[in-house]
Amino acid sequence: MIAIIDYGAGNIFSVKNALDYLGLAGELTSDPEAIRKADALILPGVGAFPSAMQMLHDSGLTNIIQEEAHKKPFLGICLGMQLIFEKGYEFEESMMQFDCASTIAYIFGLKQPQVWIGRPMTQVFK
Repeated sequence: MIAIIDYGAGNIFSVKNALDYLGLAGELTSDPEAIRKADALILPGVGAFPSAMQMLHDSGLTNIIQEEAHKKPFLGICLGMQLIFEKGYEFEESMMQFDCASTIAYIFGLKQPQVWIGRPMTQVFK
């Protein structure tokens, strides 16, 4: 199951519809235990850094996302990917404090970070 993380600032229903269309099992969740049990994670995001980061902190999911994103495939969509970086430059905000290049490489088991644009989601989340 792929956990679609619901922290209040993402277009979660579009992501769920996309997974359904692809025949992939996805669950909308803000439950830390469901995030722990998931095979992969998707963090969607819409809006501005400060409000989205505040919503993420308020949800209490920041630590679980940091822990689990190092263990399993992780896909941040739009602002969701930007939130894992060390710093956002839109409003000079601190994010979750991931070292973006090495974190992305670690998450996907890569020696060098790669961009996944154009690669079918079914291949990324095998």
